[in-house]
Amino acid sequence: MRNDLRQGVLKDMKENIKPNYAALGRQYNADYRTIKKVVEEIATDQVKTREVVKKQAYWSLLKQSSMIN
Repeated sequence: MRNDLRQGVLKDMKENIKPNYAALGRQYNADYRTIKKVVEEIATDQVKTREVVKKQAYWSLLKQSSMIN
């Protein structure tokens, strides 16, 4: 996810401003659904990077292979 979107949304959330998805989308040249996804990720603290997801998949694969042997 783009960091400029996350920073802009986070700034509004710190000021207790309810985000206007369409206006933020126009400001950052992104779709309103993308802005909404960023807001939900920040609100629920579920921000994951690709590296974290890859590592989780790798470790789950290792656990499965060790269970088979």
